[in-house]
Amino acid sequence: MKDRRLAPGIGSIRQLLLIFVSIVILLLSTSAFAINVLVVGGPSTGNQATNQLFANGDLTGTVARPTWDEYRNMTTHDIVNNYDVMVITYDAVDWQWDMDWNTRILPFLASGGGVVWNSFIVTGTGGSPLITLQHGTRYVCPDGSICYIPNSSLNPDVPLNILAVPGLTDGLGSAFTQVGGYFNSWDPALQPFLQVNATGLGTITYGVYGGVNAGRTVITQMYADRNANSTGSAAEQNTYLFLKNAITWSGAS
Repeated sequence: MKDRRLAPGIGSIRQLLLIFVSIVILLLSTSAFAINVLVVGGPSTGNQATNQLFANGDLTGTVARPTWDEYRNMTTHDIVNNYDVMVITYDAVDWQWDMDWNTRILPFLASGGGVVWNSFIVTGTGGSPLITLQHGTRYVCPDGSICYIPNSSLNPDVPLNILAVPGLTDGLGSAFTQVGGYFNSWDPALQPFLQVNATGLGTITYGVYGGVNAGRTVITQMYADRNANSTGSAAEQNTYLFLKNAITWSGAS
Protein backbone atom coordinates (compact mmCIF):
# COMPACT_ATOMS: atom_id res chain seq x y z
CA MET A 1 0.00 0.00 0.00
CA LYS A 2 1.27 3.44 -0.88
CA ASP A 3 2.19 5.75 1.97
CA ARG A 4 -0.45 8.56 1.71
CA ARG A 5 1.04 10.59 4.52
CA LEU A 6 2.11 14.14 3.62
CA ALA A 7 5.67 15.23 4.05
CA PRO A 8 6.27 17.34 7.16
CA GLY A 9 4.83 20.85 6.79
CA ILE A 10 2.81 20.16 3.62
CA GLY A 11 -0.45 19.72 5.52
CA SER A 12 0.00 23.08 7.22
CA ILE A 13 0.75 24.77 3.90
CA ARG A 14 -2.36 23.22 2.35
CA GLN A 15 -4.49 24.41 5.26
CA LEU A 16 -3.10 27.93 4.92
CA LEU A 17 -3.82 27.91 1.19
CA LEU A 18 -7.40 26.77 1.81
CA ILE A 19 -7.89 29.51 4.38
CA PHE A 20 -6.44 32.09 1.99
CA VAL A 21 -8.69 30.97 -0.88
CA SER A 22 -11.74 31.02 1.41
CA ILE A 23 -10.97 34.59 2.47
CA VAL A 24 -10.53 35.71 -1.15
CA ILE A 25 -13.83 34.10 -2.16
CA LEU A 26 -15.58 35.74 0.80
CA LEU A 27 -14.18 39.16 -0.11
CA LEU A 28 -15.11 38.78 -3.74
CA SER A 29 -18.64 37.64 -2.95
CA THR A 30 -19.14 40.50 -0.49
CA SER A 31 -17.90 43.16 -2.91
CA ALA A 32 -20.04 41.72 -5.71
CA PHE A 33 -23.19 42.47 -3.75
CA ALA A 34 -22.17 45.95 -2.59
CA ILE A 35 -24.17 48.53 -4.55
CA ASN A 36 -23.76 52.30 -4.40
CA VAL A 37 -27.13 53.93 -5.11
CA LEU A 38 -27.96 57.53 -5.99
CA VAL A 39 -31.60 58.43 -5.31
CA VAL A 40 -32.72 61.36 -7.44
CA GLY A 41 -35.78 63.43 -6.56
CA GLY A 42 -37.77 64.05 -3.40
CA PRO A 43 -35.15 63.83 -0.64
CA SER A 44 -37.89 63.94 2.02
CA THR A 45 -40.78 62.36 0.13
CA GLY A 46 -42.72 59.32 1.34
CA ASN A 47 -41.27 56.21 2.96
CA GLN A 48 -37.80 56.45 1.41
CA ALA A 49 -37.84 52.70 0.86
CA THR A 50 -34.41 52.71 -0.79
CA ASN A 51 -32.93 53.92 2.48
CA GLN A 52 -34.87 51.20 4.33
CA LEU A 53 -33.26 48.54 2.14
CA PHE A 54 -29.79 49.54 3.34
CA ALA A 55 -30.78 50.29 6.94
CA ASN A 56 -32.42 46.86 7.23
CA GLY A 57 -29.44 45.07 5.71
CA ASP A 58 -31.41 43.88 2.68
CA LEU A 59 -28.87 45.61 0.44
CA THR A 60 -25.18 46.16 1.13
CA GLY A 61 -23.39 49.30 0.01
CA THR A 62 -24.28 52.97 0.22
CA VAL A 63 -27.25 55.18 -0.57
CA ALA A 64 -27.11 58.91 -1.27
CA ARG A 65 -30.19 61.11 -1.45
CA PRO A 66 -28.97 64.58 -2.46
CA THR A 67 -30.98 67.77 -2.35
CA TRP A 68 -31.91 69.50 -5.57
CA ASP A 69 -28.90 71.84 -5.35
CA GLU A 70 -26.50 69.02 -4.49
CA TYR A 71 -27.63 66.93 -7.43
CA ARG A 72 -27.52 69.82 -9.88
CA ASN A 73 -23.91 70.47 -8.82
CA MET A 74 -22.88 66.90 -9.58
CA THR A 75 -21.16 66.37 -12.89
CA THR A 76 -21.94 63.38 -15.06
CA HIS A 77 -18.37 62.25 -14.30
CA ASP A 78 -19.18 62.35 -10.57
CA ILE A 79 -22.25 60.16 -11.02
CA VAL A 80 -20.57 57.63 -13.30
CA ASN A 81 -17.53 57.23 -11.03
CA ASN A 82 -19.34 57.05 -7.68
CA TYR A 83 -22.60 55.18 -8.21
CA ASP A 84 -23.75 51.83 -9.59
CA VAL A 85 -27.50 52.49 -9.74
CA MET A 86 -29.68 55.58 -10.04
CA VAL A 87 -33.18 55.37 -8.56
CA ILE A 88 -35.44 58.00 -10.08
CA THR A 89 -38.17 58.75 -7.55
CA TYR A 90 -41.73 60.00 -7.63
CA ASP A 91 -41.13 63.73 -8.10
CA ALA A 92 -37.91 63.89 -10.12
CA VAL A 93 -39.63 66.16 -12.61
CA ASP A 94 -37.62 67.41 -15.53
CA TRP A 95 -37.97 71.11 -14.78
CA GLN A 96 -36.54 70.69 -11.27
CA TRP A 97 -34.05 67.84 -11.65
CA ASP A 98 -31.62 67.46 -14.53
CA MET A 99 -32.81 64.20 -16.04
CA ASP A 100 -31.47 64.95 -19.51
CA TRP A 101 -31.17 61.71 -21.43
CA ASN A 102 -28.13 62.58 -23.53
CA THR A 103 -25.98 64.23 -20.85
CA ARG A 104 -27.08 62.42 -17.67
CA ILE A 105 -28.83 59.11 -18.21
CA LEU A 106 -27.26 57.70 -21.38
CA PRO A 107 -23.63 58.20 -20.25
CA PHE A 108 -24.48 56.47 -16.98
CA LEU A 109 -26.04 53.50 -18.77
CA ALA A 110 -23.18 53.43 -21.26
CA SER A 111 -20.74 53.12 -18.36
CA GLY A 112 -22.56 49.99 -17.16
CA GLY A 113 -24.76 51.72 -14.59
CA GLY A 114 -28.31 50.71 -13.76
CA VAL A 115 -31.37 52.97 -13.75
CA VAL A 116 -34.58 52.20 -11.84
CA TRP A 117 -37.38 54.53 -12.95
CA ASN A 118 -40.06 55.28 -10.33
CA SER A 119 -41.02 58.76 -11.47
CA PHE A 120 -44.22 59.93 -13.10
CA ILE A 121 -41.98 61.69 -15.62
CA VAL A 122 -39.12 59.44 -16.58
CA THR A 123 -37.16 61.50 -19.06
CA GLY A 124 -35.98 65.04 -19.27
CA THR A 125 -35.52 67.83 -21.74
CA GLY A 126 -33.00 65.95 -23.86
CA GLY A 127 -35.46 63.27 -24.89
CA SER A 128 -34.88 59.55 -25.03
CA PRO A 129 -34.70 56.98 -27.82
CA LEU A 130 -36.36 54.53 -25.41
CA ILE A 131 -38.81 56.48 -23.30
CA THR A 132 -41.53 58.98 -24.10
CA LEU A 133 -44.26 59.77 -21.60
CA GLN A 134 -47.55 61.54 -21.75
CA HIS A 135 -48.49 63.16 -18.45
CA GLY A 136 -52.08 64.30 -18.69
CA THR A 137 -52.26 65.80 -22.16
CA ARG A 138 -48.65 67.00 -22.23
CA TYR A 139 -45.99 65.01 -24.04
CA VAL A 140 -42.59 65.38 -22.45
CA CYS A 141 -40.69 64.23 -25.55
CA PRO A 142 -41.74 64.10 -29.17
CA ASP A 143 -39.72 61.13 -30.43
CA GLY A 144 -42.37 58.56 -29.45
CA SER A 145 -41.08 55.14 -28.43
CA ILE A 146 -42.93 54.53 -25.16
CA CYS A 147 -46.22 56.35 -24.83
CA TYR A 148 -47.70 56.80 -21.38
CA ILE A 149 -51.42 57.11 -20.71
CA PRO A 150 -52.50 57.83 -17.12
CA ASN A 151 -55.02 55.39 -15.69
CA SER A 152 -56.60 56.98 -12.64
CA SER A 153 -58.93 54.00 -12.16
CA LEU A 154 -56.04 51.71 -11.20
CA ASN A 155 -56.41 51.37 -7.43
CA PRO A 156 -53.77 50.35 -4.89
CA ASP A 157 -53.41 46.59 -4.37
CA VAL A 158 -54.40 45.92 -7.98
CA PRO A 159 -53.26 42.43 -9.02
CA LEU A 160 -50.77 42.42 -11.87
CA ASN A 161 -49.60 39.57 -14.06
CA ILE A 162 -45.88 38.99 -13.54
CA LEU A 163 -43.78 37.69 -16.43
CA ALA A 164 -40.86 35.87 -14.84
CA VAL A 165 -37.45 37.52 -15.12
CA PRO A 166 -34.68 35.84 -13.09
CA GLY A 167 -33.45 38.17 -10.40
CA LEU A 168 -36.04 40.86 -11.13
CA THR A 169 -39.33 39.13 -10.30
CA ASP A 170 -38.08 36.54 -7.80
CA GLY A 171 -40.52 36.10 -4.92
CA LEU A 172 -42.97 38.79 -6.05
CA GLY A 173 -46.68 38.56 -5.39
CA SER A 174 -49.29 40.16 -7.63
CA ALA A 175 -50.38 43.09 -5.42
CA PHE A 176 -48.50 46.39 -5.44
CA THR A 177 -49.20 49.69 -3.74
CA GLN A 178 -49.72 51.86 -6.81
CA VAL A 179 -48.85 52.16 -10.47
CA GLY A 180 -49.51 55.42 -12.21
CA GLY A 181 -49.90 54.53 -15.85
CA TYR A 182 -49.24 52.05 -18.60
CA PHE A 183 -47.12 51.83 -21.74
CA ASN A 184 -48.56 51.13 -25.16
CA SER A 185 -45.26 50.80 -27.05
CA TRP A 186 -41.57 50.45 -26.27
CA ASP A 187 -38.17 50.11 -27.83
CA PRO A 188 -37.12 46.60 -28.93
CA ALA A 189 -34.35 46.71 -26.30
CA LEU A 190 -37.05 46.55 -23.62
CA GLN A 191 -39.40 43.73 -22.65
CA PRO A 192 -42.58 43.75 -20.51
CA PHE A 193 -42.65 42.10 -17.11
CA LEU A 194 -45.74 43.62 -15.42
CA GLN A 195 -49.09 43.44 -17.19
CA VAL A 196 -52.81 43.41 -16.47
CA ASN A 197 -55.82 42.26 -18.46
CA ALA A 198 -58.05 45.34 -18.64
CA THR A 199 -61.66 45.28 -19.77
CA GLY A 200 -61.94 46.97 -23.15
CA LEU A 201 -58.17 47.39 -23.48
CA GLY A 202 -56.89 43.84 -23.51
CA THR A 203 -53.43 43.17 -22.06
CA ILE A 204 -51.66 46.36 -21.05
CA THR A 205 -48.12 46.75 -19.72
CA TYR A 206 -47.12 48.57 -16.53
CA GLY A 207 -43.44 47.65 -16.38
CA VAL A 208 -40.61 47.06 -18.84
CA TYR A 209 -36.96 46.14 -18.42
CA GLY A 210 -33.90 45.64 -20.58
CA GLY A 211 -30.30 46.35 -21.42
CA VAL A 212 -29.27 49.74 -22.77
CA ASN A 213 -25.70 49.84 -24.07
CA ALA A 214 -23.64 48.37 -21.23
CA GLY A 215 -26.25 49.15 -18.55
CA ARG A 216 -29.67 47.95 -17.45
CA THR A 217 -32.92 49.74 -16.74
CA VAL A 218 -36.24 48.88 -15.08
CA ILE A 219 -39.10 51.25 -15.89
CA THR A 220 -42.38 51.42 -14.01
CA GLN A 221 -44.58 54.12 -12.53
CA MET A 222 -44.90 52.21 -9.28
CA TYR A 223 -43.52 54.99 -7.05
CA ALA A 224 -41.83 52.24 -5.06
CA ASP A 225 -39.36 54.46 -3.20
CA ARG A 226 -42.24 56.60 -1.94
CA ASN A 227 -44.82 53.89 -1.17
CA ALA A 228 -42.98 50.68 -0.30
CA ASN A 229 -42.48 49.70 3.33
CA SER A 230 -40.66 46.72 4.78
CA THR A 231 -43.14 46.44 7.69
CA GLY A 232 -46.31 47.72 6.02
CA SER A 233 -49.21 45.99 4.30
CA ALA A 234 -48.74 42.97 2.07
CA ALA A 235 -48.79 45.24 -0.99
CA GLU A 236 -46.24 47.61 0.59
CA GLN A 237 -43.94 44.72 1.45
CA ASN A 238 -44.30 43.28 -2.04
CA THR A 239 -43.41 46.66 -3.55
CA TYR A 240 -40.43 46.82 -1.18
CA LEU A 241 -39.22 43.46 -2.50
CA PHE A 242 -39.71 44.69 -6.06
CA LEU A 243 -37.55 47.75 -5.36
CA LYS A 244 -34.83 45.54 -3.89
CA ASN A 245 -34.95 43.23 -6.91
CA ALA A 246 -34.94 46.14 -9.37
CA ILE A 247 -31.87 47.75 -7.78
CA THR A 248 -30.02 44.43 -7.58
CA TRP A 249 -30.92 43.39 -11.13
CA SER A 250 -30.10 46.74 -12.71
CA GLY A 251 -26.85 46.94 -10.77
CA ALA A 252 -25.66 43.56 -12.05
CA SER A 253 -24.72 44.80 -15.52
